[in-house]
Amino acid sequence: MTNLSVLFHYTSRASWELISSARKIEPLSYAADHMDGEFPLIWLTDSLEATDSGIADPSRGEIRIAVRPRAGIFYWPVWGKLCPNQERMDCWGDPASWYVARDQIASSDWQEVVDQTAQAQLYSDGKTPAEVSAWGSAPNAADLNRIRMSLERAQKTQEAQIQAASAEAGWDLFRAQRVGLQVEEIETLMRTESGGQRLRAGWRSLLDEVTALPGYTDVRGTGTV
Repeated sequence: MTNLSVLFHYTSRASWELISSARKIEPLSYAADHMDGEFPLIWLTDSLEATDSGIADPSRGEIRIAVRPRAGIFYWPVWGKLCPNQERMDCWGDPASWYVARDQIASSDWQEVVDQTAQAQLYSDGKTPAEVSAWGSAPNAADLNRIRMSLERAQKTQEAQIQAASAEAGWDLFRAQRVGLQVEEIETLMRTESGGQRLRAGWRSLLDEVTALPGYTDVRGTGTV
């Protein structure tokens, strides 16, 4: 993992020509099977090795586009807990280095573009790398405890609705259980990442999901910088 707060999108020279012309990276991958349905994603990694991104075709690692932190990018090990096919997806590359974006990434968010085969820089915005704080705060134990309390309230509410024969509530309860797995992933990151990019991006991913739960208590902004 890089020490800088930056992500990379790998692509082929042919695809780079299209990206360069459009001045944006478009979400085109339907590989992740999210429980909210099928929608396209952009895959990114914090690794300088293209193979860590799960690329099987070497040509797809010819071009490396460095992307700055921005809203709408989520950490896969946390976000992917809501994807039933996460375990199958994780068989490729280094999933601990993966991130996903649902929206296009415009050239204004690019930091650098490098042709890795030719060892040539194709683009640079000339700016210094972003600080890791660009991802927002990192969580603390109190933050996670608040989320656990919200999950417990949500599960009790949904269990009561299940007893009242609400089929939809069963799906919501399953979602609450999956969010519980996201919390566990954040706990692991807190032990291993020490406030770094992965932890902060994972925390942002969890907060994006947990706000939709019934009985949720807002904990945004309570983490440590």
